[in-house]
Amino acid sequence: MYFTIFITTATNEQFSNNISIPSDHPAVQYSTRETFDAVARLNQKLSTDKDRLEFDKEHGYLSSVLNKLGIHSDTQTLVFSETSFQSEQISPANPRALYFNDTVAVGWVPNSRTLEIASQDPRQGVIFYSLEQNPEKKPTFQRNERCLQCHLTPFTGNVPGFLVMSMLPLSDNPNEYAQGWVVDHRTPITERWGGWYVTGSQTPTVHLGNVPVHYVEKSYVRTLRAPIFKSLDSVLDTSPYLTPYSDVVALLVLNHQSQIINLLTRLGWWLITKKTLTGF
Repeated sequence: MYFTIFITTATNEQFSNNISIPSDHPAVQYSTRETFDAVARLNQKLSTDKDRLEFDKEHGYLSSVLNKLGIHSDTQTLVFSETSFQSEQISPANPRALYFNDTVAVGWVPNSRTLEIASQDPRQGVIFYSLEQNPEKKPTFQRNERCLQCHLTPFTGNVPGFLVMSMLPLSDNPNEYAQGWVVDHRTPITERWGGWYVTGSQTPTVHLGNVPVHYVEKSYVRTLRAPIFKSLDSVLDTSPYLTPYSDVVALLVLNHQSQIINLLTRLGWWLITKKTLTGF
């Protein structure tokens, strides 16, 4: 009980004015301090020949990476909004697949030469990696801090974190990146999943998934009832993907988990920097 009260009080205090904690703070050293997240540990095994990744022509290293990181294909969710640094390859006909467990998320786009990975380090927060989809004797995950352009903002609590959004289509403005809002477990279902596919026989009747949402003068037009898809076989060519689903349960878990991970990271940064400054 006392631990819960402490966590709640600390979280409320450090989020009350959304204080920005520099990622290069001596107590954090986000970019330079050694990490011990799941991908860092796998990298170490690969470099010392204690483990290896298998490459296949259809998915590259995807299946092997998921297996090594303990991520099940049933967590697959498909997002067709034009986000991530591979946005040019993403479309409703070629959505990006996301797979995740408690600490790691893997992004894969059919025909892409790069895997995107986000992995939570117990101290540093979420570390971003990419893995080139080329058959090599010793493939290596490389840190990719380009992702911080979107994943280190007030939307993530000003810490490197996960970011799940309900997106509206891009306009014709070449300088526009995205229109949308952050989604977590507090977001009404009616405001979730814009730019995402949603499958399942028992899904909410009103949400923003499965159909384009048209941006009109700072508002949007929604369908009265979202299409219900048990699978996506009738919507797009699902043969490149590990499953034909973007399951509603996986989406609900992902929405909840992304906010929790960011809160825990934010709390951890706040505690270690407070201790450095006050000796607390």
